[in-house]
Amino acid sequence: MQITELKSIVGAYKLDEHMFKHDDDKVLFFTGIKTYSLLKLVVDLAEHHIKQSPLASLTSFQQVLLTLMKLRLNHSFTDLGYRFHINRRTASHYFYNCINILYYKSKGLVRWPTRDELRFNVPKNFKLSFGEKVAEIGR
Repeated sequence: MQITELKSIVGAYKLDEHMFKHDDDKVLFFTGIKTYSLLKLVVDLAEHHIKQSPLASLTSFQQVLLTLMKLRLNHSFTDLGYRFHINRRTASHYFYNCINILYYKSKGLVRWPTRDELRFNVPKNFKLSFGEKVAEIGR
């Protein structure tokens, strides 16, 4: 087998931008985001705030991908470390750093309804069971 063939085989299993570029099903499975173009928007949103150094193990894309995989699939940091060929502590560091960046960059995109808006829109069955409460945490 030629070296170029081996590089191609190894590259097919590498969790990077090329693996997802033309496979929206894979993007949806791993991240919960419907398309690659939407995933790229999320990466672009965070990219300027992710510190990239020559010593960084992962690209900005991979750091966002790792974070979204953790959120979507709840992989352990050990598992993510194996998948991205990094230490579990490094995976944890990337996750917490990136989640803070994503929160900071997207916090204005979600508007939570007021208590009055919630009460107005609560289904009848919920009102009958729980009265004026707007949320119920079941056991």
